Amino acid sequence: MDALEKGAATSGPAPRGRPSRGRPPKLQRSRGAGRGLEKPPHLAALVLARGGSKGIPLKNIKRLAGVPLIGWVLRAALDAGVFQRG
Repeated sequence: MDALEKGAATSGPAPRGRPSRGRPPKLQRSRGAGRGLEKPPHLAALVLARGGSKGIPLKNIKRLAGVPLIGWVLRAALDAGVFQRG
């Protein structure tokens, strides 16, 4: 048998405390009896957008289909369902 057949080269689940990428965090159970589920932790998005482009100055505020380019990024973050408008 080679290493793949023995299962040595397969990886197990992600370690605890490390969220999977691209998915909202799982709800954590409360330690008190009968309390149900707690709220997920607060997440913030940081969008880096330079305004000093040499090719197209201030390109982040230029409009594409009537929407500023930075607006497309923000809409994609909101549509992902991980972040809420705060």
